[in-house]
Amino acid sequence: MDRKVLWAVAVLILHFAPSEAIIGGEDVERNEFPWHVLLEMEGESGKVYCSGSLIELDLVLTTATCVMNSSNINVIAGSPYFSFSQPDENRQTLNSEEIILHESFNASGNQNDIAIIRLSQKFTKTDSVSTINLPPVDYDPELSGNGTIAGWGRKNVTIDKISEYLLKSTVSIRSAPFCPMVGITVPSGQFCTFGKVGGYIGDEGGALICREFPNAICGVLSSVVFDPKNTGNRSADVVGALIEVSRYAEWINVHIITDPPSSSTTSKSTTPNLSTNPTKITTQAPTRTTTRFSGGFPSKSGKHGIPIVYPIILLILGVLIILVSLVLLYRLCSLRRHARLRESVVDFTPEFDVKPYTISGGDRATFVDEIDA
Repeated sequence: MDRKVLWAVAVLILHFAPSEAIIGGEDVERNEFPWHVLLEMEGESGKVYCSGSLIELDLVLTTATCVMNSSNINVIAGSPYFSFSQPDENRQTLNSEEIILHESFNASGNQNDIAIIRLSQKFTKTDSVSTINLPPVDYDPELSGNGTIAGWGRKNVTIDKISEYLLKSTVSIRSAPFCPMVGITVPSGQFCTFGKVGGYIGDEGGALICREFPNAICGVLSSVVFDPKNTGNRSADVVGALIEVSRYAEWINVHIITDPPSSSTTSKSTTPNLSTNPTKITTQAPTRTTTRFSGGFPSKSGKHGIPIVYPIILLILGVLIILVSLVLLYRLCSLRRHARLRESVVDFTPEFDVKPYTISGGDRATFVDEIDA
């Protein structure tokens, strides 16, 4: 084969190969995410890992897809290092006592993909281990525009190897109606994030911290995909689907105040505690209630404020209206100017009706004789 053809093929392969960029972002500071915990579980082919967040010293918030097949979970807190081979005096480890899946969780569509792990005892609170708050009720994460997510997930889309140190990255946030624009569709009760970096495989269950509320968990990573539009571009986006925590605040609070089971062994619960009548269980994600909070812009939709994209659309429409108005004004001025020019033109109509003089054949001789005379 011609050498130039081989060179062209090699260039195309390098251009369209999966990204070799860092997916996870940058190293976290020590004690920057003291609520972030590592979940270690037994899978069919070995250890399985997810992330979680301490909402109480004995309660971990994560996704149902992470823990639905587990009966015993080791929860590791206090250390940014993934491996136990790296000594860390701040590391604490506890076992699960109860695994609580949302009663309306649907694994096939990831609806209501949220779970709580109740621990056998409380972690000791330190600078490296502490809890994260829940967001304001009815808070819309899109209002923040962006947020930060952390995890030990894969750093590279082509190499199946997790990060040995906790990483973080900043991602852009979009509400569910706009998620198809970045390549995915999410179920009710979820929103999406996207960016050149972000949470990836192994980061599921981890918290998203919205910019407006740095001390609260506004989302939980449910699933993630690289290059959802199948562009083959090495710099394509990493897109994540996240649980909107504010929609599940009531469900979470019920389990926070519920007494732990008396059994010392780990149990799994999917029985709703919101009602004693099981016929009242809803299969839909909880709906928002109209609640206002400081710093928001009330709207008829019942949300706290207008999503960032709406003012941008209004601004673009305003600019277009101004441009059209200027074009119409210029056209009107031009028409008036042409009309004035037409009115100022002088009419040069001839004073006499002049007809061309012709000489017939008979008259020509007479006319010549007259001239000779």
